[in-house]
Amino acid sequence: MNEELEAIDMKPSRNPGERIGSLEQDMKVVNFRLHQWDRRHENHPERLARLEQQFANQSDKLDDLEAGISEINKTVQRMGTKITYGVGFAVAVMIALDKAWPFIIKGLAP
Repeated sequence: MNEELEAIDMKPSRNPGERIGSLEQDMKVVNFRLHQWDRRHENHPERLARLEQQFANQSDKLDDLEAGISEINKTVQRMGTKITYGVGFAVAVMIALDKAWPFIIKGLAP
């Protein structure tokens, strides 16, 4: 491969100055393209920007989910309080009926 490159570079019509000039021009083009790429990606790397957008989107979704879960927890807690009071009241009524049942039967019986 080096022989091929040397054969291309060693054309009789080009002197060493022309070859060096050509190499310098190629390096300037490469350097320009590299700097252009750096400038384009310096402030806004595409992958990083996309990942940040996805992260922000997921963060918003998680915040909404957290708010919904806290609301559900409050609702369940209120339901639990109501059920506890309801069961306590039912137990109190059953105890009262258990104690009062013999007197009620005697009063209704002829």
